[in-house]
Amino acid sequence: TIEGLNVLGKSKLSVLRGTTKLHVSVQTNDAAASVTITGRDIKAGDNEVKITVTAADGITKQDYIVKVKS
Repeated sequence: TIEGLNVLGKSKLSVLRGTTKLHVSVQTNDAAASVTITGRDIKAGDNEVKITVTAADGITKQDYIVKVKS
């Protein structure tokens, strides 16, 4: 979720003007997977949040990108 909104399967999100930091929550199917999030600090206009999930093997990765407009 980003700012409490489920963004699974979505690629765009709008937040209130003046928002400068996003609250991002990620739940993986595998508790041994790791998650890296970039782009929580945002500015007015178009932004990008990138969530990278790395499987327990440390090799397999999946990126999720959400465009955020503030």
